Amino acid sequence: MKKIKLIALILASNYLCLSGYASDAQDVFYQAFNFAKNESPFSQQLNWNDIETKALEFIGNEEIICRGTSAIANILAPALNKYDFHSLVTEQGLGSTLCPNYHPDELSQYWSDFIQLNDAARSYIQETTSHFWGKRYGDIAYIYVPSGYAFSHNEVNARIMEGRNLINELDLDTAAGVIVDFRLNGGGNYFPMLLSLSKLITPGTLFSYSNGERIHLSEDGNTLAALTADGLKVILHQIDHSPPVNRVNIPIVLLVDEGTGSSGAITAFALKENSSTSHILGERTSPTLSVNASLELKDGNYFNLMILRMVSADGIEQPLYLDIDTRLEHNFYSMFKPEDKSIKQAIQFLNQPN
Repeated sequence: MKKIKLIALILASNYLCLSGYASDAQDVFYQAFNFAKNESPFSQQLNWNDIETKALEFIGNEEIICRGTSAIANILAPALNKYDFHSLVTEQGLGSTLCPNYHPDELSQYWSDFIQLNDAARSYIQETTSHFWGKRYGDIAYIYVPSGYAFSHNEVNARIMEGRNLINELDLDTAAGVIVDFRLNGGGNYFPMLLSLSKLITPGTLFSYSNGERIHLSEDGNTLAALTADGLKVILHQIDHSPPVNRVNIPIVLLVDEGTGSSGAITAFALKENSSTSHILGERTSPTLSVNASLELKDGNYFNLMILRMVSADGIEQPLYLDIDTRLEHNFYSMFKPEDKSIKQAIQFLNQPN
């Protein structure tokens, strides 16, 4: 049995399993096809017979295994992408005439601008977004939250300590407001993000999933747990031997853009729903405010799929994006620099009289 890796959330008690591995191109396709048909929240909205027919015509009599992965990339994933923007397959072994990659018709302006950055600008952004960092602007604190690509217990703890050490240095107890920046935070594991920021989050149920599970932050701010629909409590992550978090109640501005997605958007959503006065500035996030799972295929590629929708603590199913209160367009060349207009506007917003 192969376990499916949950990318946006790892619930140890809630792994999905598939038996066996594929032996040819058709079976590789059917691994992903059956997984999507059974697990996608949008299953009822898709024409599975049409997808299957087109994929089998694409594969034809070819036995080479990459032909099945190519059918996933060119037929199954694009069909799902009408509803599920998490859906994709990695492309190891693709790129030949027999097993072509999928090339979308067009990119958004945001990602077109990012791709066209010169090497120096792209390297600066990639380095700047790789770790927690922050500073004080007078009475206003600024925190950058990186993607949560930490999954083992020790890796998550190290990431949490990185974030908490920064927050201690910024002395939020004396701040009049805080800017929390999720721009270009594409996701990963939200455990280190939420537990790093628990000083800003009201404990209790933070949000729920479409399967009835609720994500809960403990009173001391050191434990994340999943409360299942049938009453079970599953500890997702617990920071051992850590003193209770002293929560602060200060206004928050959240910075987001189209590069904010998946667990990055989930963490921003949790802050919005469970903190003091908050304001979202920037651009609408990517439409990936959801939980996705990754299925390993026989050829070593992974098929990614949305499996759960987000629900607010009061039971309202959420859109697939986190919308904004004040729109401000991205500028990659000034992003994270002293001339960053988003940071400047956030400071101005927090400094204005109530």
